[in-house]
Amino acid sequence: MPSSGTGWIPTDTTIAKDVTYISTMETSSKTTSVREFTKSQSSAAVGHIDSQGCRFINRQTFNDNMCQADYYNYIVKEGVVAGSLSDQDIEDITLGSYARREGSMLVCICGTRHRNAHALRQHLRSPAHEPALYECPCCGFHRQTLSAILSHLESGACPGDRGQQELAIEDIWDMAVRAASGTW
Repeated sequence: MPSSGTGWIPTDTTIAKDVTYISTMETSSKTTSVREFTKSQSSAAVGHIDSQGCRFINRQTFNDNMCQADYYNYIVKEGVVAGSLSDQDIEDITLGSYARREGSMLVCICGTRHRNAHALRQHLRSPAHEPALYECPCCGFHRQTLSAILSHLESGACPGDRGQQELAIEDIWDMAVRAASGTW
């Protein structure tokens, strides 16, 4: 199986195996359909991609696909370009380019403190230094990851109309599924 970060898109057979697995998962002693399972946990499912935990697609490819799938800038902020440091850029980091040493700690240019170079590289691989690509369609709240926007909507933190929020979650989830599968 390819590692995450390759931009590899799963085949129909692989998707079918994963869908079969998810569709037979049991929640609260009853079998849940794929649609119900994923819709109820859309922020967690997208968070899996955002955290680079998905073996089928990396965050950069997913974000690029979301930009293409969101024809009308419903969730992707207009004019913002998806981007992040590549793994090669991160491996080539020198202490002076992104951090300074403060005692035994490495302090990133953003002010976060890290115990070692590995922790600094992990921080730089995260969306922390990426532009706020996504915007809540209900209230304008913006963040670097789609999972943060979905969590904002699902948790009720969004001050917008609850009916609008539920529709937004469905629309965003449908778009995310298309982006993850490369079928926009």
